[in-house]
Amino acid sequence: EEGDDDDDGKGDKGDGRSRNYPQHYLRGTGYKAYRSAIEDVLIPGLRKFNPDLILISSGFDAANHDVGNAKHVAGGKERIGINLTPEDYAWTTEKIMEVADQCCGGRVISVLEGGYGRTVVNKAQTRSSSAAAAAAATSPEAQVEQKNRVSLDRSYFAECAAAHLQSLIDAYADEDFEENEEEQAGKGKGRTTEGSN
Repeated sequence: EEGDDDDDGKGDKGDGRSRNYPQHYLRGTGYKAYRSAIEDVLIPGLRKFNPDLILISSGFDAANHDVGNAKHVAGGKERIGINLTPEDYAWTTEKIMEVADQCCGGRVISVLEGGYGRTVVNKAQTRSSSAAAAAAATSPEAQVEQKNRVSLDRSYFAECAAAHLQSLIDAYADEDFEENEEEQAGKGKGRTTEGSN
């Protein structure tokens, strides 16, 4: 029986020497375990299922430094997450597209599911705030809150999403280019442009 992720073996009969991890932790953690799970579990499972269409729920919160890329546990502790890069997202998409070509004629639908960005303390923004906002923030609590304003930098999230999208598009780019070149070669070299004889 699988218990909570935080079970430290100190329960009714436990002495604290065991640790109860979910099954996916047996592969390890981080991007290497992620890639292993894609290659050893997802791809063979997709091939065996032989879908007519593949739907991808594209979550980017496993990206390096994303605020969603951490496991928050009791006591305010935080564990680092998978730390995926744009290359990891591109690789995953390419693997899925390979299966899609074999099983369902390349039919894939990808929808944005998640991802937030990385936390940035935005002190520069607070320094350049308007005089009206500064006048409204006269209490010490408001001044501390204003100083420590936090925002999200979504640039890395965007890089990951772009890598995924590019892999969806580029899966057929070389193939289409070769077909187009063969088609043009078959028409001969007597091509003309509009307005010429």
